[in-house]
Formats: sequence, C-alpha cells, structure tokens
Amino acid sequence: MVKFVGFAVRHELDQPMNPMKICKNLFVAQSLTNRVQSLVDNALSAPSRER
Repeated sequence: MVKFVGFAVRHELDQPMNPMKICKNLFVAQSLTNRVQSLVDNALSAPSRER
C-alpha cells in the first residue's frame, strides 16, 4: 500500500486519476525497473574483455 500511495503522490499530480489508472501506471513503472535491473545484472555478470 505504501508503494501505491508513494507512486500516486510522485506521478500525475496535474490531473485527477482513478485508482485503476494509478495501479496500471505503477505496474508499468515497476516492470520497466525490473527489466532495466535485469539488463544491468546481465551486463555485470558477462565476462569482460580486457586488453
């Protein structure tokens, strides 16, 4: 619930939104964060080429 309220406060304050729209935006933002974290983890775990 804290994540939900925090997201609602940080985003889209210029217009009223219904709770379903806020939930959808929270889900999209969280999935983007997870995908970026996955890319970073993969890049860090890949063997590096040193010269």
